[in-house]
Amino acid sequence: MRRPLLLVCLCLVIAASLRLLWDADDVCCKSGVKISASRLAGQKQLTLTGRVYKKDRNQFYLDSIIIHEGAVALQHENPKQSFELAENLLCEYDQSSRVRLGSRITVTGCFVPFSGATNPGEFDQRAYYQVLHIGGKLKQIQIISEQEAYSRLAETLYQQKEYWKERLYQIFPQKEASVMCTMLLGESKETDEELKSLYKRNGMIHILSISGLHITIVGISLYHLLRKIGIPIWLAAVIGGGIILLYGFLTGMSISATRAIGMYLLKMLSHILGRTYDMLTALGVLGAVMTLINPRYLTHAGFLLSFSAVLGIGVLYPALWDDKRNKKPQGEGRFLTTKTRHGGTLVGIQNPVSAGIQNCVPSGVWQWAWSGIKKSLLAGLSISLTTLPVLLWFYYEVPVYSMLLNLIVLPFMSMVLCFGMLAMLLPGMGILGTVDCMVLGLYEWLCRLFDRLPFHTWNPGRPKVWQMVLYYGIWLLMVCLLHAFRERKGLVIKNVRILAPIMMVMVMAIKLNSGSVITFLDVGQGDCICVQTASGEVYLFDCGSSSRKAVGKYVLLPFLKYNGIQKIDGVFISHEDMDHKNGIEELLGFAKREGITIKQVVLPGTILAGEMMGAKKASLLCLHPSDGYDGVGNQASQCFYVELWNDKLAEHKVTLLLTGDVEGEGERALTEQLRLYGIEQSTVLKVSHHGSRNATSKIFLRQLKPQLAVISCGRNNRYGHPHEEMLERLQEAGTEVFRTDETGAIEVRIKGDKVMISVYG
Repeated sequence: MRRPLLLVCLCLVIAASLRLLWDADDVCCKSGVKISASRLAGQKQLTLTGRVYKKDRNQFYLDSIIIHEGAVALQHENPKQSFELAENLLCEYDQSSRVRLGSRITVTGCFVPFSGATNPGEFDQRAYYQVLHIGGKLKQIQIISEQEAYSRLAETLYQQKEYWKERLYQIFPQKEASVMCTMLLGESKETDEELKSLYKRNGMIHILSISGLHITIVGISLYHLLRKIGIPIWLAAVIGGGIILLYGFLTGMSISATRAIGMYLLKMLSHILGRTYDMLTALGVLGAVMTLINPRYLTHAGFLLSFSAVLGIGVLYPALWDDKRNKKPQGEGRFLTTKTRHGGTLVGIQNPVSAGIQNCVPSGVWQWAWSGIKKSLLAGLSISLTTLPVLLWFYYEVPVYSMLLNLIVLPFMSMVLCFGMLAMLLPGMGILGTVDCMVLGLYEWLCRLFDRLPFHTWNPGRPKVWQMVLYYGIWLLMVCLLHAFRERKGLVIKNVRILAPIMMVMVMAIKLNSGSVITFLDVGQGDCICVQTASGEVYLFDCGSSSRKAVGKYVLLPFLKYNGIQKIDGVFISHEDMDHKNGIEELLGFAKREGITIKQVVLPGTILAGEMMGAKKASLLCLHPSDGYDGVGNQASQCFYVELWNDKLAEHKVTLLLTGDVEGEGERALTEQLRLYGIEQSTVLKVSHHGSRNATSKIFLRQLKPQLAVISCGRNNRYGHPHEEMLERLQEAGTEVFRTDETGAIEVRIKGDKVMISVYG
């Protein structure tokens, strides 16, 4: 076996993943007297002591935390009324720079737990911070005391970083300075948000992270410099490794930086011991160590992307680029090279026809240029093919032209980083910032150019687990076949190199028809309903909130991308209240940029009772308001009766009544329309006005007889929705009730004659 240590590391990673599956809730919490931060939910004001281990200008982080007062519900467990917290805490404080790293401080503040995702595709803040071992945050902080002892090294590194940050802002314009701060110092919060979004849409966001390129420039260059001036191998490795570690601590030691620094240190260790360095073994060692320390890394996008990218270079790239197959023996090819008996080399032109051209070009220039381009393309393809499922799992889409764009961009990155570092470190070298500004301007121009190209983004949605398994199965088979047939020429290698990637992409593109789906998104105090028919149409009814900010950006858009929805056949706004339409306004603003097509928008008053819209396996009948109805506001809310079916004969029909905020006279008019059209039952009722006592009357319920009722309202909303009187009426009618404030998003899926309900939160 060529790599026994790699196999051992793989087994350890598998063990870490099993530990994560079996003990997912407590994997970050140690046993003993420590308590989890989740048990502090509901405890507002806390007094605690902890050690400051990280900070920036607006917040700092505490570990080794002892809670002194405030956790009243836990006091019976410890007579001393003191509890040790298993996780760390994030503390919001606008004067964090005054708090010294490594010091122990006592603070009082309001505890706020991180929120989990309650909608498909939504960013899960709680899961993100669990990976970082942070259990919540403190707001409205007051510092009671701070000990004199602190970490002089950590504080010095922080102050040095602040100095370099100010210097970058002196050298560069505002926007370019924010990019350089992120590239060189790991200050991701400094980056201009619009520019960060532009880079992300074009697959260039990786250039803003501290990665292997930084380590190569700083570490390897320093090591070779020390060796050239006569420093012994072991001392050069130790000095280089020490500086790299300090640079990692200074930039925040992100996951990608930890991986790159760890592999660099292993490479230096191999030089000291006189052993051969193997990149895949080093990758396996780092992966095993990191996942054993924190198994939740296996759920982190940055960890998986960083390791899978290196895996693509270490495994797939050598299979695609076979030196034995591409290297031409002496005497073949364009140039003939022979050795003289005196040890010299003669280079002759084998093809006399092209002698005129080749006499004007140095020997081997064309081969060297084409070889470099081919290697870059194959390296980019190897990374893209290996990371594609990970990208789709976490971000649901990929930029189509990212590989081509990176082929143009990456050759300049070493220069940008070198010039930026020299300008930052050395007085009088600020002129180099002008060159970097030109390159960054080129990057932005290229991104905007590629942004306008057709088919810019491929959005198949989040893949299923079976798709991931099948994809990587084909990936592994392709690698094995390419290695097995590396000595042979002909169609076998060509077919494998072409057909396997096509098959892999096709696997990710598969979308099986899973029937009609109705999703009630959790938008807080508001409404948002998405109806997906079995024939592929998508209809959106309302989207707005009075309790959640930017609901279109942070709830609706991720949901659409998660499901691979790029076309909406109809958007319906029931009435003019902001908690029903502000998300729609956001959608109309970003739809074109995000590649979403909206075929029509139905505004209040533009469709009347009796008008119907049809699809292949659905129908939408407007029931309210009728022609001549003079009600306004909630009473005039558009109401739709939706029928959905999955088979051609429509034998298994599911019905949905969407009522907006209709109440009072409007609800009485709606009830008359139900009688007029003979509608005496509904599978699902979207309860009007978030469960207000003034809606969903007994007369209305007797006419409709809904089997299921869905209430969309915010948690602990100031209106007290849903009201008890209304809930009692639903209970008396024998209707099963689901609430977004209790369960998060609610999904109703119709498959054949079955109706399946699932909740997300």
